[in-house]
Order: sequence, then structure tokens, then C-alpha cells
Amino acid sequence: MTLARWVTRPSTASPAHSAFMFDRGEPSARSSSIAVVLEGGGLAQARARLAAGARQVLLADAALRDISVMCSAVAEFGAARVGAWLPVKRMEVCWSLDSQSNGDFKCMVPTHPQARWEVLTSDLQCTGTDVGRWIEQLVGVGVTTVFISVDMHDERDLDLCAGLMERFGARLWFSPLTAADADLASWVEYGQVSRLVLPDSDAADALARRLMARFGSTPSAVEHVA
Repeated sequence: MTLARWVTRPSTASPAHSAFMFDRGEPSARSSSIAVVLEGGGLAQARARLAAGARQVLLADAALRDISVMCSAVAEFGAARVGAWLPVKRMEVCWSLDSQSNGDFKCMVPTHPQARWEVLTSDLQCTGTDVGRWIEQLVGVGVTTVFISVDMHDERDLDLCAGLMERFGARLWFSPLTAADADLASWVEYGQVSRLVLPDSDAADALARRLMARFGSTPSAVEHVA
């Protein structure tokens, strides 16, 4: 298991390890260990952040609107310096009246028989885009880093997570989307998550120690931000 941190400014990051930060202004030379999440920015913003010293940029809305933006970013900056940030949630199931499959009676059928996650926009609006299919497209254009922020509520979410890990595990990072008290131990044990991004806080320090003790990580495997 590997742990990293969300940070709020470049100066909080250890130069020896990576961290993640939302783009809140131009990084400094001290941000060489930081992957900057560009919630709405495209190629120009990515180019500026990398030139200013960011280790990596993670595109979100711009790539979701037009995957050619991601293609261009990978071609210009290289796969190691470009990734994707995916806020996701369980896709809502809607029910409709089916009168086609059997002419003798009508029945209610779900829009999605199986649980699925969908990608959200950076302001957490639903898009209807299936996470697995979107990651397949991203991998197809050369993306090697996909950072998923999600709140897992039950076994169905953990099963969905484990399925993604089985398909794309080496590329995936995970963090809670909004839940500050997420049971991350179950994410690791049942969701098979191997790379977690924790908040930069004393509570997260304690959680990191518990996770390492339980799941056998060593200090050298932890991308810790002091």
C-alpha cells in the first residue's frame, strides 16, 4: 500500500515524496513533488503549471468534454506528466414502465440493472459517463495515472472498486470525495485499493499509522507529506 497527501500549498510538501493539490494559483519551484489537479483547466493551464514546476497535472472537466485535449496533453508533455482526476458517485437507478417485452402485462424495469459509478464534473454534477468505460478511453490514449475521488457507502461500492482495481489497479489512486470519516480500512481490505491519498492533518497521520500497521506497509512505501 502506498499513501500520499492532499496539500494546500507547495511549501507543505516534502521534496522527497509526491502529493496532490488543487490548482489555486501558480505553483512555485518548490512544487516539483506535487501533482496539480486542474478541475476546469485545459492545455494552456497544464502547460503553465508544468513550466512553473509541477511534477504532474491531472485534467478533469476539459478532458471529459473532449478527450482530444487529453490526447494532445499526453503527446506534448508525455504520459508520466499527465493524468486524470475523476470525482465519481453511484449512478442513480431510475425506473420506467416496460410494455414491450410482454404484451399481456406491464412491469417496472430499472435503467441500470447493475450498480455503476458515474463520472462527475468538478462541481459534482452528474454526467451519466460510466467510470470503467471512461478509464478505458483514457488508458487508450496513454494515460497512466487516474485519481478517483469517491464516497463508498456499502458493499456494492466496494465491489465496484475491486472491479476497477482488477482492471486498472496499477494506474489508480483513491481518496474520499466528501466523507471525512470514510472507513478506508475497508477500502483496502474489500475494495482492494493499494494507493490512497489522505488529507494533510494530524488525524490523517494517525490513520496512516493504523493502515500501515494493519496492512503491512513499510515507511519506505509511504509517500508522506510532512
